[in-house]
Amino acid sequence: LSGCTALRSVDLAPLANVRNLGDGALAHAKALQAADFSPMAALESVGAEWLLGCTALASARFAGLSRLRSVGQCWLQWCPALTRVDVAGLTALERVDASWLAFSFGVVELDLSTLAALRSVGGGFLARWGDAPAPAVVLPSNPTAASCVPIGDAFFIH
Repeated sequence: LSGCTALRSVDLAPLANVRNLGDGALAHAKALQAADFSPMAALESVGAEWLLGCTALASARFAGLSRLRSVGQCWLQWCPALTRVDVAGLTALERVDASWLAFSFGVVELDLSTLAALRSVGGGFLARWGDAPAPAVVLPSNPTAASCVPIGDAFFIH
């Protein structure tokens, strides 16, 4: 579904048993306004550019993805309308590559407190430029996770 610029909504229920998504899943779906991945409970890994450039995307929900362990670079990058991201269900997430939520200026608050397995976040996480306000981020409270999370070389740029 990469490059489906007129796609306004998507029903992910038929993909309930999919374990891996390749690069570009829903990238550049410019008309997509909301994405709820909770029906994809079997998902374990996602390649690069997941939801990259979805300029109308206002909310993204990942509740119930308790098996997801890794996500490639540019996840939710260049999504300026994005204001709400629910990652509460990503309890097994260990690694996110570079540029997660980079230049998604609408995100002003991000609660990562339930991501106890998180070990690595690549550079450019929540990257900003100019006068864009840095969002409030709640990190995992698990002492092991909190001490092992090397945030990449550009956690906040502003």
